Amino acid sequence: PPSTKTVDFLCFCAIEYDDLQSLEWMVKETGLPLESMKIYGFNLVHACAFFGRLEIIIWLASHPSWNSLVEQTSNRKAFEKASAAHIAVTQGHTRAADILLELGAPSLDGNNK
Repeated sequence: PPSTKTVDFLCFCAIEYDDLQSLEWMVKETGLPLESMKIYGFNLVHACAFFGRLEIIIWLASHPSWNSLVEQTSNRKAFEKASAAHIAVTQGHTRAADILLELGAPSLDGNNK
């Protein structure tokens, strides 16, 4: 979308293409808060859940903003009020959902389901 910052877009591309090294570099170089990065209603954890990116989920869990990221629900139309764990299950990434839950992701979505 036109309002998306280039660095946000590139971070989401790194997740889509499973490129942890590039994501780490961009986050380190920009110093932007991870919880501010959103695109089409997804934050970084939602995108990882959607694509089943286990290694990136574990890396994100090591950041101080993890709790803030993982507690957010999606604003994306098809996944409105869904938690990251719910997004992972919907996409068939049950291992990603298990890891998210082990790392403290809420088991309930925005509709308390």
